[in-house]
Amino acid sequence: ISTFILAMSLNPHIQTKGKEEIENVLGVGRIPQFHDRSSLLYVEAIYREVMRWHPALPLGVPHKTTQGLVYNGYYLPKGMIMSISEPAIRAMGHNESVYPNPNQFDPERHLRHDGTFPDINSIHAYGFGRRVCAGRYVADATIWITIACLLATMDITKNDDAPSLTSADFSIENYYSDGGFWYVVGCSIVAI
Repeated sequence: ISTFILAMSLNPHIQTKGKEEIENVLGVGRIPQFHDRSSLLYVEAIYREVMRWHPALPLGVPHKTTQGLVYNGYYLPKGMIMSISEPAIRAMGHNESVYPNPNQFDPERHLRHDGTFPDINSIHAYGFGRRVCAGRYVADATIWITIACLLATMDITKNDDAPSLTSADFSIENYYSDGGFWYVVGCSIVAI
């Protein structure tokens, strides 16, 4: 949710477009509900972009090799503990061949012309394969409804005295070269 708040404070035009969709689809004064999800395509795209841009907990479940093997020229001995690490999860969401201009927060990259989206398995933050996050459906629904309700009921703005930052300042390259993001971006969240 903090990534969503950051993204909205840096991209007010995206927040406005999400609010307009909610108002156009649901009418004034109605708060989004779970059954509205399939009708709120831009809100869904915002959610997916939040999860791609900076996943909340990009960790993998550790695995142990059952035998020695060579993978891409690297020898992995039997019993070696491995996991998909945070840099790998972030890198998947910032692969330029899949996500052009990956450091830019751009929900529209997820919108297909036919109004569909890739399935939930395309959200790398939940892991993949047999050991995918057991709570991914609960997490997915909870994060989506929170984003939708915040868009419907709050205005998120960057404070006037906040540093002048853009989505690109939160690039994967800056994250790892600076030891992580430690920017304090003051914002206001006001009920509408």
